[in-house]
Amino acid sequence: MYSIRSVVGALVSLFLLFACAADPKMEAAREEKTLQVARILSETSDYGEPRRCLRSHEYRNFEILDDRRIIFSGARDRLWLNQLRGTCPGLRTGHALKFVSRTGMSQICDLDSFEVVDFFYYPRFRRWPWYWFDGVRCTLGRFEPITEQQAESLQMALKPG
Repeated sequence: MYSIRSVVGALVSLFLLFACAADPKMEAAREEKTLQVARILSETSDYGEPRRCLRSHEYRNFEILDDRRIIFSGARDRLWLNQLRGTCPGLRTGHALKFVSRTGMSQICDLDSFEVVDFFYYPRFRRWPWYWFDGVRCTLGRFEPITEQQAESLQMALKPG
């Protein structure tokens, strides 16, 4: 039997999917941003290979760029770009990410999932009007090492508005 939370979550996700897919201008803007990101990432030097996992001691913070991309920052000023497996509605408005690791608590990996939550995650009644479900579950991609210059270029290219 399906719970009310899962049904409402699915309905909201479907609504957002159809609302975004119906606007050709939004789709063109999304394509342009995808091309800009590809150009920025093609300028990479021999900075390292993409990684499947990051251990918990290798990253200390994250910055959300848009509904598909997150920069993780770590020790010795290392930066990794994670391009999610799909769009993540509400990613820009969340304050925290609640990770669900498949491999253990000491790392996050490609194909691990997370939910976008806010600082008032507990108690749930403060999340009105979305108090009946935890949030949309999103899936991580691979961790691509990037330079500080690439991170700044991505921030400018993906700035909202």
